[in-house]
Amino acid sequence: MIKWFLDGLLPHISAAIKKSCVGYEDARLTELIRCAKNAERQITAEKERESDKREKQAHAAHLILVKTFANLAENKRQAHNRRGAGFNRRGRDHGRGGRG
Repeated sequence: MIKWFLDGLLPHISAAIKKSCVGYEDARLTELIRCAKNAERQITAEKERESDKREKQAHAAHLILVKTFANLAENKRQAHNRRGAGFNRRGRDHGRGGRG
């Protein structure tokens, strides 16, 4: 009966019971059910932690991307403002002692 119970569970829950429940071969069915519920809670909690970790990593990557594009746009804007200015922001015909 215990083998049928374990075979009827999801494979990862069955493996968790076999790994963590000492003497599961001789245990009562109520004990195995308690172990199965505990294994399911642990697996669910681990999945939630992994999901949170992936979400935080995605958020950090998005922030880096936004900052990078903001810096590129700022650098492009600054380069555009300097275009054709020459030394000390003197453009054409605005240098020292220039004509006219």
